[in-house]
Amino acid sequence: MKTSRIKEVVSSKPHSNGNIYHNLILENGDKINIGKKKEQKVGWEISYEIVDEQSGEFKQSKSVQAQNTPPSNSSFNGSQNENNRLNVQSLIVAQSCIGNACVMYQQSSDATPEKVLKAAQMFFDWAMEKGK
Repeated sequence: MKTSRIKEVVSSKPHSNGNIYHNLILENGDKINIGKKKEQKVGWEISYEIVDEQSGEFKQSKSVQAQNTPPSNSSFNGSQNENNRLNVQSLIVAQSCIGNACVMYQQSSDATPEKVLKAAQMFFDWAMEKGK
């Protein structure tokens, strides 16, 4: 099995079996022909096995992965996945903080959205500092 990002989609042709057959140039230098259910895009990561080394310029390949996932933005550097994990984690912490701030002010007669958000921000800052 090999894994690489798609550098160039040279061609794609739909087939009657429901697959789209792609000629792809990958960042690792491989040129492959592969059938996928979804249209493949530059920057997507693909896992595959070459099944016929003698099949011409674009080596006949098969997918070993259920589905490719697009990157969240246009930068495809190695820290991309780490940045995505940090963004998701920050959102989870923020959701928890706003929920807890709402609970804290639930019984208060002087609760305002501004006070709830200020408390949530205070909780968020505290939690993120603990995570460093």
